[in-house]
Amino acid sequence: MTQSSGDGTAIAAKGSYYSNVNEDLLQIVPATAKRVYEFGCGEGRLGWAYKTWNPQVEYIGIELFADAAAKAREVLDAVHEGSAEDPALTTAALEQHGLADALVYGDVLEHLIDPWAALKDHLRLLKDDGVVCICVPNAQHWMLSVNLVAGHFEYQDSGLHDRTHLRFFTGRSLRRFVEGAGLQFTKVKRRRIGTQPPAPLKELCKLIGGQSKASEESLYDDLTTFQYVVQAQRKTATPPMRIDFKKLADRGGFNFTRVTAPARAFNSVPGVSGTVYGETATVAANPDGPNVFVWQRPILRKASDLRQIPVLRRHRKLIITDFDDDPDLWPEIAANNYLSFRGAHAVQVSTESLAVKIRQWNPNVFLVPNRLTQFLPYAESRARTEPDTLFIGGFNRGLDFEAFAATVNAFAEQSQRNWRFLVVGDESIWRALDTENKEFFDILPYDRYLNVMRRADVALLPCADSPVNAHKSILKFLEAASVGTLALASRNVYGRSVAHGSTGFLFDTPESLADVLREVESHHDLDRIRLQAYEQIRRDHALYPSIGATLDLYRDLYARYDMLDSDLGERLQTHFSQPGDGQAAR
Repeated sequence: MTQSSGDGTAIAAKGSYYSNVNEDLLQIVPATAKRVYEFGCGEGRLGWAYKTWNPQVEYIGIELFADAAAKAREVLDAVHEGSAEDPALTTAALEQHGLADALVYGDVLEHLIDPWAALKDHLRLLKDDGVVCICVPNAQHWMLSVNLVAGHFEYQDSGLHDRTHLRFFTGRSLRRFVEGAGLQFTKVKRRRIGTQPPAPLKELCKLIGGQSKASEESLYDDLTTFQYVVQAQRKTATPPMRIDFKKLADRGGFNFTRVTAPARAFNSVPGVSGTVYGETATVAANPDGPNVFVWQRPILRKASDLRQIPVLRRHRKLIITDFDDDPDLWPEIAANNYLSFRGAHAVQVSTESLAVKIRQWNPNVFLVPNRLTQFLPYAESRARTEPDTLFIGGFNRGLDFEAFAATVNAFAEQSQRNWRFLVVGDESIWRALDTENKEFFDILPYDRYLNVMRRADVALLPCADSPVNAHKSILKFLEAASVGTLALASRNVYGRSVAHGSTGFLFDTPESLADVLREVESHHDLDRIRLQAYEQIRRDHALYPSIGATLDLYRDLYARYDMLDSDLGERLQTHFSQPGDGQAAR
C-alpha cells in the first residue's frame, strides 16, 4: 500500500514501489494543512516531499509492512504500523494525534478488502472542513479494456494488473464511492502515463459513443486515463474562489516566487483555483464566489490598458497589482500617471517600505512578503570542507558590486586558498573579477539558479546605499540560507534579517567586507551559522504555512468589492481629468 510505481518525479529519484512520489497527488494535499494522515505511506517519500514544502506540518503515516514503516519513521513525524482496515489503529491515532486536515491514499484503496468501511472509519480522523486525497488506477483504461475484450487478464507485480489489487474503480464508480462516504469531489486530475494509445482507439470511441449515451470525447478521456487523482471534502458553505495571475515573461526566478509557486499552493486548497496566464489572460469569472485577478508588475499605459480595466470590472474581478520593486525603475509608470497602482482595487507588495511609497497612489496596499516553497534537508556534508567557492547573482547588480570589486579581488589574490567564483545574471560582475577561476551563468530557470547557489560555500549579497535598494526584499538571503550557503550581506538591506555572526555576516563598507571575508576564511564553525540560518528561514519564511492568511485577505477584500470598486472608479476619473490625459475611455 503506497504511491504508484509510475514515472517518478523531479522531487525524488525513481525507486521501488514503496519509495516513489506521485507529484499529482502531492499537489492536492492542501498547503494549509497542519496535520496529515497517510494510509499506506510506504517508505514515507510522499510525506517527506510534502514536508519540504510545508515544514510546519505534522505528517503521520500508517503502514502495513515493517521494513517500509521503519524507513518512513526516519522522515515522517510518526508512523503507526498495522492494517489500514483495523479500527483500533484509527482509534489509537486519534487519541495520540487528534483530528487532521487531510487523509491521503496513494494507490491504497484498491488493495483493501473493504475500502468502503475503511474510509468511513478513517473519517473519524478528519476535521469537518478537511479533505481526502486519493489516487487509484483506472479499471477502464484501454490496456485493461482491450485485454479483457480479447479474453486476457494476466496478473503482474505492479501497474494496472497488480496481483494484489482486490478492488477496481472507474471514474464513475470512484465518484459513487466518495459520495457514499458523504464527500464530494473538489478537484480531479487524470494521469496519463505509459504507452501511447493505439490510433484506432478514437474510431472505436466514435463507434461505441454512437451506440450509447457516452460522448466520443468523454469515452476517449476515460479510456486514456491511467489513474485518477481526486480531492474530496464534506459539503461546505464556503464559496469557491478563482484566482487568475497575469505574469511577466519568464526570465529568471521572480515569476516563480511571486506567481508560479503561489498559484500552485492556492490550487491545493479545496474550493480554490489558481491559474497562471502569460501575455493573454482570460476574463472568465466564477459566478458563485470571489474572483481575483493578480497582475504581476504591470506597466499600465493609458492608451491601451484603460480599456482592459473596465472589462475586468464588468466581470467583478478584484484587480490586485503585484509589485516587488521600486516603481522608479520604470519611468513609464510615472509617465502614465501611476495607472499601474491607481488602476487596481488593491496592491500587494513585498516590503513595508514599498507599501508606504505606493500608498500615495492607492490606499489599499498590503504586504505579501517573498517566501520560499521548498526546504530540502540541510546538507551536513558542508561541515567537511573549508570554504573556497563564492556566489554572486541577480539582475543588474553590477553597480552594487562596483564599490566592493577591489576588496574581493584583493582578498582572492592574498588568500592561500584557490577561491572560485560563480556569477549568475550580470556579466559585468564576472568581468570585474580579476581571476581566471570564475564561471558565468546567464539568467537561469529558478531551480537551476538555486542549484548553482547550492554549489557555493558563501553568497555575497552587495547592495549600494540607493533609493532603489531601500525597497529591496531579503529574498537573496532566504534563498542562500535555504540551500545551506552562508550569506555575506549588506547591512542597509539585510541588517534586520541577518544576525551578524549567528545567521550570516554583515558589512557596509569595503573595509568591513574585507574583515568579514578574512573572518569567514578562518572561522571554524561556519556550519553552525549556516544551520541556524536554515532553521530560522525554514520556520519563519515558508510559503505553504502563509497561504491561508493570504486567502483570508483576498476574501476580506472581495467582501468589500463594491466599496473598493467605487473608490477605483473615482481614482480613474481623477486620473482622466488631469492635464494631458485626454478623453476617458468608456
